[in-house]
Formats: sequence, structure tokens, C-alpha cells
Amino acid sequence: MVNQVDTLFRTKFMDEFKYDFEREQALMKMTVRSDGVVMADTVKFDIVDPSDGAVEKGRDGKVPKSDLGLSQATATMRKIHKKYQIDNFDIFRGNPTIRSAMNRRGISSINKGIDKLVIDTLDTTSVEVAGGATTLSTLATVLTWTTTLWNKDIPNDGNVYAVITPNAEAQLMRVSEFKNADFIEEKPMVDGAKPQKLRYWMGCKWLVHTGLSGAGTSSAKMYLYHQSAIGHMVSGEPAPYLFESQEDDYVGVRYEAIHAAAICLPRGIVRLLHNDTAAFS
Repeated sequence: MVNQVDTLFRTKFMDEFKYDFEREQALMKMTVRSDGVVMADTVKFDIVDPSDGAVEKGRDGKVPKSDLGLSQATATMRKIHKKYQIDNFDIFRGNPTIRSAMNRRGISSINKGIDKLVIDTLDTTSVEVAGGATTLSTLATVLTWTTTLWNKDIPNDGNVYAVITPNAEAQLMRVSEFKNADFIEEKPMVDGAKPQKLRYWMGCKWLVHTGLSGAGTSSAKMYLYHQSAIGHMVSGEPAPYLFESQEDDYVGVRYEAIHAAAICLPRGIVRLLHNDTAAFS
């Protein structure tokens, strides 16, 4: 079945479409490691266990030796698609930028699929702040979350991300240390700079994401994790494939990506259940 352009667009149209709002970028890609090795349909992420303490040389004069703890996390590649198709006659009497619209929406769909896979993988983790759903309206709640992670010997090296919902960010605005520029570790450039997606605070990069599981409910799943704790591999940017059928008189475009995600270091991820329905006061 060929998609048909709505009648309104056949009789009235502008030179360009005005798009509805949506999340077009894959925001989660920048928060995870992407150094896996691909073999056939499998991705392997190398892991080296933590080191133990240094030891003294014994009275026999020999230096004790240690062995590296080596392991791998495995993920299976999967392929996602988005396909748009339209009748040539509808292109003729419809908006001339219909193909541009199909391209833009195809890329957006693939990027949403990438984010969903990373989030679904995070949802499989089991380390969670005790006490059930709460709100990030107090510094004490934030400290409980962050110290749960730091106490697992996670390095404060600038590669720790906190992915939160918009409601959680609004609750954080009640914490004076969060909204006060004196506590922000890296300040954005003022002149000619694009708005930053991340806020640097308490050793973490805070990213607001609208696609987290349970967002808008009383048990939204939010995550604090080190970049090395989760891996994601993707075949590249969303790849377009144009197609045409002269017999059936249609054209279209299909976008695809091949990707995989895996938890590499479970102790480097801490989930917080957030009550997104809590009132603001």
C-alpha cells in the first residue's frame, strides 16, 4: 500500500514544510563507550578487572607477580529500519519538499531507535538507590545517588553522566547548589556559543532526556553511570536507500542502522526511581 498525501496538501501547500517537534538526535551515543570489536553479528567489549593493592617483596628476594583479570561483554547486532513510500502523482501535486521531509523523519526515527536500545539496556541493570521513588528536590537526595556510585570506586574523571527527565531537572532547580553558577564546574561560553546540552555539576554531566522509561509517571527510571559501564556500537550515521518502481509508479526512501548495546561494568551504573508526578512548590 502506497502512502497518500493528505488532500489538504494536494490543493494547498507552501514551499517548505513546518515540522512538529520531536527529538531528532541520538543523545545517548555520547554517554557510552563505542570501542567494541565486531565479528559477524557479535560485538565484544574488552574489560580489565580492577587492580589489587601493591605488595612487599618477600625475604626470598622475589617480587610477587599478579595476573590481569580479563573479560568481555557481548552484544548481538540488530538491524532497525524506517521506510517511507509515496505515489509519483502525489509528489507531482503535493508539497515539492516531500522527499526532504521523508529524509528528515527517517533519520529521526533511526536516532530514536538508537537511544531506545541504550535505555532498554540500562533498564536491565539491578543496582538501584534504596527507598523507592523519590524526587531530586533536595541536595540530600542527590548526594545519596552520587555517593552510591562513588562508593563503588568509580573514578571522578569527568566521564560520569546523569541522565534525568525534564521533571527531575525542574525539581533540581529547587536545589540552590544546582542552579547557582558558583557551583557549576564548567561554564558555557557566552559570546556566539550554542546552548549546551549538558550541565557539569558534582563531577557529573547532567543530560535531560525525554525518552527514559516511565518518564512522566511516579516511577521514572533515571541513571547515573560511568561512560565505560555501558557499550554501544553502530554501523554509522543512518544510511539512506532510495528506491523507485516504474511499474507501480512510486518512489521512496528507506533508512537503516545496525547496532548493539551491552552492560560492560554493572557496578558503574546506579538507577534512581523518580516521581515525575510530584508537585512543584
